[in-house]
Amino acid sequence: MDAQHEFQARSPRRGPSMAAVVFTALLFGLVAGFGGTVLAFWAMQHNYLSQLGLTLPGGNSGEPALVISPPSGGGGHPDFVRVADMLDESVVFINTTNEVPVPTWFGGVDTQVRKGMGTGIIVSAEGYILTNYHVAGDADRVAVTVMHQSGKKEYPAKIIGGDAQLDLAVLKIEAAGLRAARFGDSDALKPGEWVMAIGNPYGFEHTVSVGVVSALGRYLDTGAATRMRDLIQTDAAINPGNSGGPLVNMRGEVIGINTAVYVGGGGGGPQANSIGFAIPSNRAKKAVEQIRKTGRVQYPYLGVGFIDITEEMRRELHLPVKQGAVVNKVYPGSPAEKAGIKQGDVVVKADGKALFGTDALGSAIAKKSVGDTLSLELRRWDEHAAQWDTKSVQAKIADAPKAFLRSMQGGEEQPQEAQRQPRALPFPFGF
Repeated sequence: MDAQHEFQARSPRRGPSMAAVVFTALLFGLVAGFGGTVLAFWAMQHNYLSQLGLTLPGGNSGEPALVISPPSGGGGHPDFVRVADMLDESVVFINTTNEVPVPTWFGGVDTQVRKGMGTGIIVSAEGYILTNYHVAGDADRVAVTVMHQSGKKEYPAKIIGGDAQLDLAVLKIEAAGLRAARFGDSDALKPGEWVMAIGNPYGFEHTVSVGVVSALGRYLDTGAATRMRDLIQTDAAINPGNSGGPLVNMRGEVIGINTAVYVGGGGGGPQANSIGFAIPSNRAKKAVEQIRKTGRVQYPYLGVGFIDITEEMRRELHLPVKQGAVVNKVYPGSPAEKAGIKQGDVVVKADGKALFGTDALGSAIAKKSVGDTLSLELRRWDEHAAQWDTKSVQAKIADAPKAFLRSMQGGEEQPQEAQRQPRALPFPFGF
């Protein structure tokens, strides 16, 4: 009886509570899930690296840690450090001084000293240096600082010649054994290629910035005396002081001369970022040769004024093509007149290549040298047959006359500002 009472007095034994079971299950689930995630991530990474032919460094293997670099167009990884080192002694710092007369309050004239700076490129071991005309082309005094292995050295420089419209100038310093930069083929460039800009922005010597070729064949009107065509556009940082410096490809070759940057902000609009422009190296090389020989640049001359075709023009004139240029002027005695080109002709191809984009005909002419032959394909309206005929002409490029160059500097023959005179065109249609 006592034993029975003792048994009944004890608390009954119970199994684990439902809350404990749920908590334990959740804990094990979280641990298992986390472990599985880690293993899956490791396996995925390991498989990904193995597909690339790479392995993670072992603990005692002595292998270097994996370094991932930006990919290049050639399939490898660009070595920016190597490229910068290749140009280190070929890029120079330019300081300029100009003495500018300024009127005084009492009718006299005082002299104001203005200083400038920029960048240049050594183009020969004998001391010839290429830069922008707006950097040093009309300076009273020019000093060039060159980087040697033993340190920096400043030299006085002589202006050999230059061209304001092309924005290039050649200097000469009395030095020998300099490290000249190598020039590449700017015609081989493609948008998206890696490039490096080297210069002295705001006086910070030998600054390197990296970007890509954003576009090709850009046209810029920077003033009455400077209209540049066929420029390279890049997003590599270009600032005041970079002018005249090199734009370099990943082989360490100069493919452009940095010359301008677009800032925007006109009329209170937003500021632009990373829109810089460079003169193609092929044009710069030709200019250097001409300036060294004659002190001036020869301009390829066809002798036409033209208007790029727009969709509006095509519709209203019923033109037979969507791209190209309409000839609205032929200069007397010019290569164009001698080749039989007429006002109203529609130029659609130059040297077998279709004309696309702004100022495409101007770029095709500019790439020629004096004495070269330019092949053009035209469309000409035949009034008697009331149809467009296809014509092919060959024009021998001449050196532009001084009068033509003066008119260019005055904006008379700028394609974007040419006066349209539809009644003078031999089409049966008008605006």
